[in-house]
Amino acid sequence: MMEQAKREAAERLRREELRRAEEEARRIQEEKDREEAARRKALEAEERERIKKQEEERKKIKAEELRKREETRKAEREHLKERFKNLKDGEVMLTGHVTAQGGNSIMWRRRYFQLKGDSLALFKNEQDLSKTVDKIDLSNKIKSISDDAEVMIPHSFKLNFKDFDEEPYLFYCDEAEDKDLLIVGIQLAARL
Repeated sequence: MMEQAKREAAERLRREELRRAEEEARRIQEEKDREEAARRKALEAEERERIKKQEEERKKIKAEELRKREETRKAEREHLKERFKNLKDGEVMLTGHVTAQGGNSIMWRRRYFQLKGDSLALFKNEQDLSKTVDKIDLSNKIKSISDDAEVMIPHSFKLNFKDFDEEPYLFYCDEAEDKDLLIVGIQLAARL
């Protein structure tokens, strides 16, 4: 009996040591898990902060680019105004390509244009300047120039005439800068 009691006591002691070892291993693992979670959390916070700084930097760069682009646009408009003032009668002030819809046409057509004096001449292309497709008289006939939201085309604008019987012209340019230059040119030619 004594022998059996010793064995039972030894077995209980072994089980207790095993339980303590498992508990210690569990405690160590939980501590490692907490440390890993804290490390991951810190890394995530660093990543969020890095992304936030990159986004702020991108915003600064974009704002700077917009500011520079606006300065360039302003300078181009001023240059165009000066150039217009220094033009002799009959000289071409501005040329380029524009897509137009107006007059009696409902179709959009890509045209080469020349802004000269107080008129905007539209040609089929820049090689054939002998035949004008359309000529818009700008002298005292333009009511307003407005962005045309109803068309929903980027870089578009509308040329409204004082005479309500005359259909407005719609234009769109390839770039915002081209649109700005053409509008400024038309405004100067029409003396708006």
